[in-house]
Amino acid sequence: MVASTHLIGAFGLHWARKEVDWHPGRGRGWQLLGRRGSIAPGLRLCDFRAAAGVYVLEKHGRPVYAGLGRSGQGIGKRLLAHTDDGTKNWTTFSWFSFDDVKLDERRKTYRPLLKGWAEIEQREELGRTEMHHIVGELEALLINLIFDGRLVSNIQRPQFPVGKEWTQVVGRNFRAPGICHRVDANGFSSPELLR
Repeated sequence: MVASTHLIGAFGLHWARKEVDWHPGRGRGWQLLGRRGSIAPGLRLCDFRAAAGVYVLEKHGRPVYAGLGRSGQGIGKRLLAHTDDGTKNWTTFSWFSFDDVKLDERRKTYRPLLKGWAEIEQREELGRTEMHHIVGELEALLINLIFDGRLVSNIQRPQFPVGKEWTQVVGRNFRAPGICHRVDANGFSSPELLR
């Protein structure tokens, strides 16, 4: 595996806590689903639970807590633990994945990805890179965290060279003919949500 030279592989901004089914019930798994696009062939859904990265819990758009999810457990496990922690009282969250997102599998020796799905490609290390590239990504990370369009609106919003923003999959996306009906149902931990 070639080590990549970027810091952020994907991110999601101000996702609603109430739109995630954190405790779906016995025998059903939960997912932290994001999407890119809305129509085929560009539509992709991805479950970010296992992604290593940083996250910020927000209350009405203001940060109240920041944390780190490492490889193996990821940001999903940390976010789930905060749903039972009443001291933070958060309404939204933002996350930044250090792992990449694999949109397609072109290698014939690996199983193909499900139609309309992407998956996390965990990274163990960064390749040799120049300091100004990492500093630029850290600036983009910080600005995206504090930017709210009202109070902090006159700053330039730098972009990540590789990482793309993913939009939260919400309840209305599961109702027909929502975007969740345009991808392989086998990618959902609870396909009955599509009914």
